[in-house]
Amino acid sequence: SALAVAFAYALKAHLAEIAVGRDESEKERGELRADLGALLGRLEADEIMRAAHKPHAVTKIMTRVLGEANLEPGLQARVDEGISDLLDYVGLSERIVKTPIPLLYTRLAARALCGWLFFLPPVLLGLGLAFSQVVAATALAATLLLAADEVGVRIEEPFSVL
Repeated sequence: SALAVAFAYALKAHLAEIAVGRDESEKERGELRADLGALLGRLEADEIMRAAHKPHAVTKIMTRVLGEANLEPGLQARVDEGISDLLDYVGLSERIVKTPIPLLYTRLAARALCGWLFFLPPVLLGLGLAFSQVVAATALAATLLLAADEVGVRIEEPFSVL
């Protein structure tokens, strides 16, 4: 529900702070406060924004709401276990963000790809393709491969530290 979405917003902001190594800017804080306020209301948004660890603050609110829900004990235990799992996932996400990606690997892959694309036109011309076909094939290959490389970089480094 709204608390799950708020958890996602809080986790994103928390991980971005870790990845960049600085506190949020006033603009980012204002956007997060507005998003949380729209989801949860001003009081809960203020409570989360005051917290040093925003995802933990959201799970505290989840636990409080769960206690007020008067669910059957078995269901309440399962939901509480799910909230605990969310905190475990925060820890796992923090470890992923703090794990450095070897910059040399990323640069080497990009250079190898550029080298391959550089030698593609002479090879295609040597195979007897017309100049217009070589241009089209090279442009298509370059677009697809460089886009795939960019997707790989984004997957390796989702918080744009590189």
